[in-house]
Amino acid sequence: SEQNMYDEDTLEQLEITVILQGTDFKDTLFPLEGVVIPSFKGNISVRIHGSDTMSRYARLLLSFGEYSGVGIKSSIGMGAVKLGRMEG
Repeated sequence: SEQNMYDEDTLEQLEITVILQGTDFKDTLFPLEGVVIPSFKGNISVRIHGSDTMSRYARLLLSFGEYSGVGIKSSIGMGAVKLGRMEG
């Protein structure tokens, strides 16, 4: 898209709204055309708080990650995201 959606204030609010609570990563290898690429799999836990609008915006971006993947090699299957929801 040619449309620029970058907004410094929104980014700052997201940094405040989304808190990283924990990580659990494991080293693994990603096979690709006879070559293995060092990679990792794991889980992250985040807490989203703040205004309802910012919480919804953060969830929207996280949900889009399931569709698009993250990182430079998402087109070959790396960077997959699956969201879960924990209450409490």
